[in-house]
Amino acid sequence: MIRDRSTLQSRISVQLWDELVRDAIEADVRAGSSVFTGSRERLWAMLAGGVRLFTWASSGRQVTARYARPGELIGLGALLSGDGAWDSEAVVDSRVAIISFDRLRDLSIQHPELAWALAEEASIMSAEAIHTIIGAGSEPMPVRLAAHLLELSRQTSDGQTVVRTTHKHLAEAVGTAREVVTRVLKRFREMGIIDIGPGSIVILSREELTNLATGHRQLMGTATANAPVRRPLPADTRE
Repeated sequence: MIRDRSTLQSRISVQLWDELVRDAIEADVRAGSSVFTGSRERLWAMLAGGVRLFTWASSGRQVTARYARPGELIGLGALLSGDGAWDSEAVVDSRVAIISFDRLRDLSIQHPELAWALAEEASIMSAEAIHTIIGAGSEPMPVRLAAHLLELSRQTSDGQTVVRTTHKHLAEAVGTAREVVTRVLKRFREMGIIDIGPGSIVILSREELTNLATGHRQLMGTATANAPVRRPLPADTRE
């Protein structure tokens, strides 16, 4: 999560993206609503907003695999693999175009560049999901929570960076208990990184939050030698 990445829309021509979504049924999805469950009949092109894709652990907890952005497809993995054990949640009010499997297949045959871009898309999604799930099992809670806050954040008209969610929904996304999220958010506020209001979290320092989200990987030796020194993680990292 939080890495810069290209989208399917950015890797194909404007004309081909327009052809892909042309005549598709468009739908508005309210924040908190499900966009899809695993299906082999259709997929969804993100036109606006953001969607969290997740599955479940054997414990019953949700496991977030990735966040989809405008210009990406959701449901591609389920469609190609036949694995229906996936669900989704719009993290903000979103808009999608519903594309049939037949249309996607026909366009891929007509336009080999689309078939290649879809292969890239599937590979990127798989790699991202693996990294995210590995992180969920090995990274300290402040690292995981910081990464999710960055993915969920949106700019407001007055220039603020805001996450509109509840502690309960944030706990579901991270895969922990609400009390743990509340404890770590309180520490973030004490550090001056965020402010907490009713139903929203204001990010006061995106740079510091990014440092927290990436600091653990750097401490583990994956950073470049000239990377800046990171602020220590908050002491309470229990799940």
